Amino acid sequence: MANRLITPNNTLIKFSHPVLVEDKESYFATGIKDPKKCRIENKTVPIHAILNCIVKPRLYHYSNQLWKQEVSPEPATRTDVEKLSENLDARLADRQARESGLCPIRNQLYQEAFSELIRQVTVSCGERGILLLRVRDEMQMTLKAYQTLYESSIAFGIRKTLLAEEGKERMHEEIKTKKEEIQVFGEKLNAMQQKYTMMERRAEELREAEQRKHQEEIAFLKKTNAQLKSELLDVELGKYEEIIEEGAEEEEIEEESDFEI
Repeated sequence: MANRLITPNNTLIKFSHPVLVEDKESYFATGIKDPKKCRIENKTVPIHAILNCIVKPRLYHYSNQLWKQEVSPEPATRTDVEKLSENLDARLADRQARESGLCPIRNQLYQEAFSELIRQVTVSCGERGILLLRVRDEMQMTLKAYQTLYESSIAFGIRKTLLAEEGKERMHEEIKTKKEEIQVFGEKLNAMQQKYTMMERRAEELREAEQRKHQEEIAFLKKTNAQLKSELLDVELGKYEEIIEEGAEEEEIEEESDFEI
């Protein structure tokens, strides 16, 4: 029955055969530590406790019974290490993990491979296993921090992009409004220029009319002045002739008087 409980090996970490959990209440009361929260302060703890801190035991339900599968305490051979490397490469290829950049699949597989190496080291030396667990936890914490920073930067970039797009749309609207205003002002300017041209043409016509009228008045005044001068000259000549005639008559009278005497 135990063999039928073994699930397909979907992890690079080696597990033991499933074991029936006879007392569920006491098992769950004891609690299963999450490897992310596992802290080993006493370096003399049993090997199986360290192994359970690498990856928490698997739990299976079969025929209304609870089965657990813990990390294997079997030591690793050179062949096991070579097989681990081959399985890692095969799974990277099968799951199409990216060779560069952020890749959750590649990160998961390498974490499993590293955890399996920690298991192999822990079986032979618990102290080195504890140290490697600390290194792994620190690496995961650092990676998590970088991931959080990356996600925050992506979110920040998206917000900035959205704000830029909003600003871009607003600027487009303002540009459109300004272009419409420029068009309106251009039409007003053209109308004013046409009005100015008409007024200038009208003023030129009025100026020419006034100039012609002025010239006609000057010509009329000159003609009138010439006529007045001519009439005045005629009057003066008439008076002069009268004076001459009167003088001649007086001389004749005087001559007649002298003759009579």
